Amino acid sequence: MSDAAKRYLVVIQFKGDTRLSELAKRVPSLQDLISAFSKGEMEQVFRSPEGLSFGMFFKSASPDYHMRSELNRMTINGDSFLLCEVGNLTANKGLGRPATWLQRH
Repeated sequence: MSDAAKRYLVVIQFKGDTRLSELAKRVPSLQDLISAFSKGEMEQVFRSPEGLSFGMFFKSASPDYHMRSELNRMTINGDSFLLCEVGNLTANKGLGRPATWLQRH
C-alpha cells in the first residue's frame, strides 16, 4: 500500500427537503471532515444555488475505504455522496480556479 497522496473529487447531495438551518449545521461539519482527510489541501469545485449539493477537490493519503466509511456515517436521511479519484486534468473549460488547483496539486 502506498502512502502517496492521491487527488479526489467528492460530491455531496443532501435530501431535497433538507432545511437551510440543518444545512448550516451539517455543511461545515462535512467540510471539516474533508479538510481532515486532506490536511487542508482542498478546493471547492461547485455549490448548487439552493445549497443542497457541493463538490470539492482534495488531496489525501487516507485509504479510500476509510473516507467512504466516514462520509457514509455523515450522510444521513436520504443524503448521498460520490467519491472518486481524479487523474490528470485534460480539459478545464468552465472550472477556473478549481482547475488551477487541480493542475498545481
